[in-house]
Amino acid sequence: MKDKTQKKLVQPYCFKQGNLADISLYLSNEYRIAAYPDGNTDVEMIEDIFNNNPKGKTIFDIGTFIAASSLVFARMVGEKGRVIGFEPNPFNRERIKKNLALNKKLSSRISISPVALSNIEGNLIMTMSKEIDNGHSSTSRLNQSHPTLHNNQLPGDFEEINVEVKTLDNYVKETSVKPDIIKVDIEGAEYDFLEGGRESIHTYRPVLYIEIHSEFCAIKCMDFLDSEGYKYQILYEEEDNRVMVKAYYSEKSLYAITNEQAAFIQKMKNSLSWRITAPLRYIKLKLRNFFSIKNE
Repeated sequence: MKDKTQKKLVQPYCFKQGNLADISLYLSNEYRIAAYPDGNTDVEMIEDIFNNNPKGKTIFDIGTFIAASSLVFARMVGEKGRVIGFEPNPFNRERIKKNLALNKKLSSRISISPVALSNIEGNLIMTMSKEIDNGHSSTSRLNQSHPTLHNNQLPGDFEEINVEVKTLDNYVKETSVKPDIIKVDIEGAEYDFLEGGRESIHTYRPVLYIEIHSEFCAIKCMDFLDSEGYKYQILYEEEDNRVMVKAYYSEKSLYAITNEQAAFIQKMKNSLSWRITAPLRYIKLKLRNFFSIKNE
């Protein structure tokens, strides 16, 4: 009888087609077929980045997993570009190390940080899995996040570890590396990441690709983007309701306001009538945003 607990065979595989063509990854055959059909990863996002001339740009890959997207990014940015990956799961990082070794030309453009990016500096508890080739380790999350699946819905191979966390703002100040493009896929911690990077986002206006994992994250992230004068559009939606959103700064944004306008709005917000009618206005605003995005 076949042992059902037997580990899947993991070996190098060089993709022949898709946006991963000529890139090699350590994978089990089963996970390769499930996760990268036709040799593709993050098709809509990759295509959008490619169409906007990323040559020479710096891309931050927040939630690197096993570096499939990072390697595609490295090819797109060229020799003068760079990719900075952030991956706090040590088992994912070990696979990243092996995958970068398989792609020496591209790996010279990639550096990996072991920290999680959030809204605080210090340490936080992460619930994580070491099982890569069934996809479980890709759903590792900080315990303060708002993921699609809550911790009590996870399989039994997850455990808690202590990980270092930083803010994007402090990382940028410490390294002087300025992002042009940021991909965020961090299992419900996307709003905390944005809050920890407000100064950098406000200053450098990077293009953002954010996978939204919950209704809470959708509301909070859209509020953040509105406040920073960003427009946003849905690139794709998964069957489990996760949504990939592209956000970009626009001086013509309805939400980009002057200091005088901001002061007037704050004065209105302090009034009793403003507070009483706040819930109704909030719902109307979200509905208007939703339908305007769908119609773009």
